Amino acid sequence: MGYTPDQIVVEGVPIEQLEDIEFLGSAGEHGCLTLRGYVRAGDGEPLLFHLPQYSPLTIRAEGRLLFSGIIMKFLVKGKGDVSSVQVTAYSRSILMDQEKRCRSFQDTTMTYRELAEQVLREYPGSDIQLAFPDTPVSSIAVQYQETDWQFLKRLFSYRNAPLTSLSTSETLKLYAGVPLLPDTDCGFEMTGFRKELGEYYYWKQAGKDVRDDQFLIMEGRTEEVIGLFEQIETKGQSLSVREHGFRLEHGRLVGTCGIQKPEGILVKTEYPAHLTGAALVGTVLEVSGIQIRVHLKIDDGRDSNDVYWFPFSTLSASSDGSGWYYMPEQGDQVRVYFPTRHTSDAVAISAVSDYKEEGGVAPDRMGDPSTKYLSNPSGQELRMGKDGIKLACQGGSASVMIGNGGDISLYAEDTLLIQASNNVELTSETEMEFSAENTAVVACAMGGCLQMHPGGVLMLQGTEVKVD
Repeated sequence: MGYTPDQIVVEGVPIEQLEDIEFLGSAGEHGCLTLRGYVRAGDGEPLLFHLPQYSPLTIRAEGRLLFSGIIMKFLVKGKGDVSSVQVTAYSRSILMDQEKRCRSFQDTTMTYRELAEQVLREYPGSDIQLAFPDTPVSSIAVQYQETDWQFLKRLFSYRNAPLTSLSTSETLKLYAGVPLLPDTDCGFEMTGFRKELGEYYYWKQAGKDVRDDQFLIMEGRTEEVIGLFEQIETKGQSLSVREHGFRLEHGRLVGTCGIQKPEGILVKTEYPAHLTGAALVGTVLEVSGIQIRVHLKIDDGRDSNDVYWFPFSTLSASSDGSGWYYMPEQGDQVRVYFPTRHTSDAVAISAVSDYKEEGGVAPDRMGDPSTKYLSNPSGQELRMGKDGIKLACQGGSASVMIGNGGDISLYAEDTLLIQASNNVELTSETEMEFSAENTAVVACAMGGCLQMHPGGVLMLQGTEVKVD
């Protein structure tokens, strides 16, 4: 290789003279390139103020693409007839790490690739390659105050697979895990080695079937600029590039890398600690048994697939079916609570009232916090207030009022029926009054009857009538 500065072409910044260039990349991180050079004095300030947002930067040498990324920092200093510039650019995955989002992916049958492709739809030309069997995610996935990059990194960490961007592509290309790429002849010259024993101890304790030799990293120089995860054969074995870079040394571009057995290139599982304890507002779509489907407010404005059934938390529940069963209705607002770091433990909790007092003569049912209500859309209502307990149906067409003074009132717009399979006993220590606007009848199924008609007419009927 040994490219000289004259052979290196910088696209995106009109560099007149390249002074220094360095690139570093590693598994699971954005690749970062820094260069210093000179532009014409008249170009420095216009470049600084007219640089487009997310402006691309490309590095080539004799037609070969060495780096393609996005400029994230641009520094200009004046010096004589030229201006000195320092540019920092990152691999294109940096575009995914700019805006934090909140959304849910409720279809647990969706595979890792399908979920990643949904996220990558907003990045034209993007692609992802999985280095492990594509399986369903098996649990609701929630992106909560995370960038797309943070979310996908966390998602793939459940498979201990690093998410890495290809820095030699002019579009966004990602690897999830360590792909088995072809061997490359790059003239690897070992300059040192290290063993990541901390990583080995961690994975051993976590139950992974690993060996300490899988965490031995050989460091060296290469005659060619090589990419992440490319295979280098040394000492009779093929090792994967875990980290790589290139820089100018003594006027020549030199490649560097660290190689390791692919089985040892792992990432620790990341859990959504920021989601633990959060309660997300949603609207009930459907109720079945003790579960509900919910459209979360964070998914407003997007085509979400609200298919996940959340268990609904009640005041009391038992395995024998006893307890409190009072489910929310379709259209009610609820909160979905995430009590642990595992999203599979999410549960829908108490409904959130959006009741608003309607103007008019009717009293505000929520005007007195000491009065408790239990009601449903069908018109049944239980009210516990300062004056007693009232049980009513259909807006008061039938009601029972138990007053604090010891009185009980029964009311029905139609028929009031008191029936017992054995005896009905009415007892009063003072007076008992029966009244009716038209006719009052007291009858026995065996034939006896007492009728009280308008006009003061009293009729007694029976097989035998005795009047004393």
